[in-house]
Amino acid sequence: MFDNYRKRKELEKVVLEYEIQQTQLASKMLSEARNIPADRDSDDANWILHGTSIFTTDSEQQSMLENAFKFYHGNPHARAVIRNLVKFTLGKGPTIVPEDENKKAEEEWGTFKENNNFNHREKEIATRLFRDGEVFLRVFEGAEMKIRFIRANRITAPVDKTTDSKVTFGIECDPNDVETPLFYYKCREDGTLEEKISAEEIIHLKINCDSDQKRGVSILRVVAKRIKQYDDWLEDRIVLNKVRSAIALVKKVESSAAKIKSLREGQLSDNLSETRNKLKMPARGTVITAGKGIEYEMLSPNINATDVKDDGRAMISSIAAGVGFPEMLVSGDWSNSNFASSQVAQNPFIREIEDWQDYFSTFYKRLYKMVIENGIEHSDLPSDTPTECTVEFPPLVLAELKALAEAYEILLKYKIISRKTFAGKMGLDFDLEKAYIEGDAEFDNMFAPQQPGAGGGQPQSKGGAAGTGQGKPGGPTPFKMPIAPVNQFGHEIVDAVKERDWTRLAEILEAYIGKEE
Repeated sequence: MFDNYRKRKELEKVVLEYEIQQTQLASKMLSEARNIPADRDSDDANWILHGTSIFTTDSEQQSMLENAFKFYHGNPHARAVIRNLVKFTLGKGPTIVPEDENKKAEEEWGTFKENNNFNHREKEIATRLFRDGEVFLRVFEGAEMKIRFIRANRITAPVDKTTDSKVTFGIECDPNDVETPLFYYKCREDGTLEEKISAEEIIHLKINCDSDQKRGVSILRVVAKRIKQYDDWLEDRIVLNKVRSAIALVKKVESSAAKIKSLREGQLSDNLSETRNKLKMPARGTVITAGKGIEYEMLSPNINATDVKDDGRAMISSIAAGVGFPEMLVSGDWSNSNFASSQVAQNPFIREIEDWQDYFSTFYKRLYKMVIENGIEHSDLPSDTPTECTVEFPPLVLAELKALAEAYEILLKYKIISRKTFAGKMGLDFDLEKAYIEGDAEFDNMFAPQQPGAGGGQPQSKGGAAGTGQGKPGGPTPFKMPIAPVNQFGHEIVDAVKERDWTRLAEILEAYIGKEE
């Protein structure tokens, strides 16, 4: 009896030790599974991994850049995030207002913009910055200052042994100050060193990182996991809808197996599959006539998945929170929003965009300073030309444009702001609009009727004499212009007016007046 009791206790001890080992093994497997991406075969597997960890090596940085590029060009929601950030932050492009009313400085900046196609390039700068987390611009000084892009993945530590360990992430900094770069290392596609570039030639913009980090982080990185999950959720919904809409037609025949087989073979299609013929599908609008002993039954799957819509909404909200967007900008669905809710949602979004505009203001001021200094050194700009400027972005909320204009009109009335600042706040080019206004005034004065006695003492026209072009009381026009182009000068006059070529117009009119005399 005691032997049986001892054996039973030993067996219980062995079983307990086995259960402990199983528990430890399960805990270890669970811990390891948390660090493994859910889908290793997916192109986004590494992207998801880097979306939940901090990269510490060049290879991880390069992997992030590669996946961010693929994500932007392959995922509609990732593209929407980047494009909306660029459009709302820059709009039509900010207006640069020099600190001093210096026409030569304005011309220098205008020449720089024209030579570098800057209206297009500034949008690409913002796109690369938000997509890659950084942008590298190389500055070429000279009589025509130019800036060119260097792809972020080309700035990396060389694989060959031409550099020391101080070079990490393709940047060599001051040994005593990591925030002071000295050189940038541009490498070829195979990773070998192509060029060592002085930091004075590079404008390096980076976001979503600390000051002592050498490289920036893509804005897509924090929301990549949720975007991928939302895409998978949409795919599952598509499959679910296909299954839900699948209909099976069951034909019940009360007969022998041989008779059923004969009926089935009579309905086989001539189209062969890989293994057998397929049954014929009834055409649209087919009327089925069933005899005695034959019954048709329509079957459809009973799948209830209405509760999963909340999961999609939660993922969209998570993405929106990560990038600082209202939910409708991410989903593209404005059906659940009205004007009041949109106004409330805009408040934090406007603050988010203003924060990015503040970041870009620093970049524009630095670039303007470099352009003016280059003009002083290589052009005819005076050495005392101010290098400071003000950056004015277009208004964010057009729905409040009237109220905004009225507010700035009051500031202008009390001389708190200038007309140029007013124009910049409205998203207009002050110099361009000023030229247009002067041209309109000149045009209006040219064709306005003169008062009696004006025009060199010419008598007032009565009844609109032929050739005066004025048939109204109040005096003739400064020129004897016909109402319609009835002579060889008419079409030339109209073309000159349309092109605002006043010099050409004066020449034509002088020739016409001389001919009339």
